Amino acid sequence: MIHLSQMGRLLKDQVCQNVSVSLQGSMSVPQHTLVSIHFDGKEFIFDSTEPVGRREAYRKDIIIDEVTRGWVQAWSNTEENFITQEDKGLIDLASTELGIFIKQQEIDLKFKETTKELQIVNHELTDAIRGRTVAQKMLEDSRELLRKLISYQENVRDEECSRIAREVHDDLMSELARIKAHLSTIITDNKKSNVLPDARLVEAAILTDTAGETVKRIIESLRPVELDHLPLWEAIEMSANKILKRSNIHFEFMIEEAVESVEIQSDLGTALFRIFQEIITNVVRHANASVVTLQALLNEDDLTITVKDDGHGMITERRSDPNSWGIIGMKERIRYFGGNFTISGGSTGVGTTVTIQLPIEVDFIGLPRRSRIHYQQSPVACQPVQQS
Repeated sequence: MIHLSQMGRLLKDQVCQNVSVSLQGSMSVPQHTLVSIHFDGKEFIFDSTEPVGRREAYRKDIIIDEVTRGWVQAWSNTEENFITQEDKGLIDLASTELGIFIKQQEIDLKFKETTKELQIVNHELTDAIRGRTVAQKMLEDSRELLRKLISYQENVRDEECSRIAREVHDDLMSELARIKAHLSTIITDNKKSNVLPDARLVEAAILTDTAGETVKRIIESLRPVELDHLPLWEAIEMSANKILKRSNIHFEFMIEEAVESVEIQSDLGTALFRIFQEIITNVVRHANASVVTLQALLNEDDLTITVKDDGHGMITERRSDPNSWGIIGMKERIRYFGGNFTISGGSTGVGTTVTIQLPIEVDFIGLPRRSRIHYQQSPVACQPVQQS
């Protein structure tokens, strides 16, 4: 009898036919015995010639997964049964091994089919991932381009506002000064001549002063003078005080000494100043707050700035609203400089906290001359600046 392990990748029909031949030759009295195998509706037999007086002598079912798929059968061509116990043992063994062998073949076939299906799915997924990766790269490039565009527009706006502010200062303020000088001269001459100045002249002089103050406010809104004459943090403090004092909101300004020595480029400084102006203005308009706190800390890897108020807070939907262009604009301007901009509610459900984190290892922020290790060993405590 041949071993099924030697049949390799033969098909089921070939295996059954070979086993029937092998069993036929292994019977004790092969000339009076005929072995056949029935499997999946087919019969496999050594000699296809139908023997005269064929009589069933022994049969063993082929069971796979508890289902009878066929059987191995021995026939006798005489009245006498020549099937021995050894022959029955061979038939039993052949039936069992056939079931195992065919089951393994079917498993292998299913494995190949599944593998092929998985390969097809894998190729499709690979193509989809590749396409998604390309789309993601295009989206990231588009976002980066948008941030650069926003920054460019802000720079253009600041330059244009600075130009207009200079022209207004140099031209309009000069003209107003000359008008005021002429009016003052006329009023003074009248007084020297003991002539009561015309009330319209006095009113015109007062209106000229008012116009001058209005022009100054316009110039400051176009290009804050603080940025031209003060360091960044002092400019932010002065601007915030101006805005908050008008609404009787107390301002606490807490900044590390180390932060003041950090060199911040002009573009980032202007962006921070504008953002803080917008934050403070929003607090005045919407928060109904009584206290605003600005804190700046220099950590190991970043500069962290927080602005907190004790107002009624901002609802989550408002924070994530895609139409909140002011918030989106501030986020994108900070992202352009490699930082993060987040808004969260207070720990007790009261107030709003705006946090800005800027990495110190970027082109826009320079470390102070002292090492970061020095800051870790000798941190400078934040001291609140009391406002008069």
